[in-house]
Amino acid sequence: MSYHVNNAIKAGATRKELMEVGYITTLMYGSQALMEMNSLVDAINAFLPE
Repeated sequence: MSYHVNNAIKAGATRKELMEVGYITTLMYGSQALMEMNSLVDAINAFLPE
């Protein structure tokens, strides 16, 4: 997860865009994707500090 988040940030993705991807993925794939939201948020916080 962190690899993909880091590359997305390098390509210009914002925190809002990354979270939107997580929400849409959760809507599409349900609980399997929801379980990965913590990993997504942790990776975003690691590479995009406040």
